[in-house]
Amino acid sequence: MDRFYETLLQCLENQNQGQSGPRLKDPETFNEAKNRYSLWKFALQQYVAGGPGVDVWKEAFSRAHYNNGSWNFADLAAFWTELDKIFNDPNAKHTAQMKLESLKMKGSAQRYFTEFEQLVTLAYYGLNDEFVLNILQRNAREDFI
Repeated sequence: MDRFYETLLQCLENQNQGQSGPRLKDPETFNEAKNRYSLWKFALQQYVAGGPGVDVWKEAFSRAHYNNGSWNFADLAAFWTELDKIFNDPNAKHTAQMKLESLKMKGSAQRYFTEFEQLVTLAYYGLNDEFVLNILQRNAREDFI
């Protein structure tokens, strides 16, 4: 699996060689940690979208790694869909719900509320849901409620 990611990054690096203009930082090698997949995917999407030649890269990647009708991508969305199937955390919603319920305000208010809002979104709740407001009331410091 490590060879797959090294090859993917090599293809991405080759795609940007010889182009003028700003260059994005190379994405990190994905370590198969499901809880980091979304961040890695976002970084890789930004990197790929950073310049022309995406279709060339996609075609080269498909030819190099998949033959005889398997793993042929009709478009970039199909590529991401396949990666999502493999690496998205199937328990992301439940994990976010559990983290939200146990999140306590220990540091700065900004850090707490940023993480709180992110977990609310990942758990598919709304910020005005009664359940969410009850968690906020229980877990934030009283001087912020």
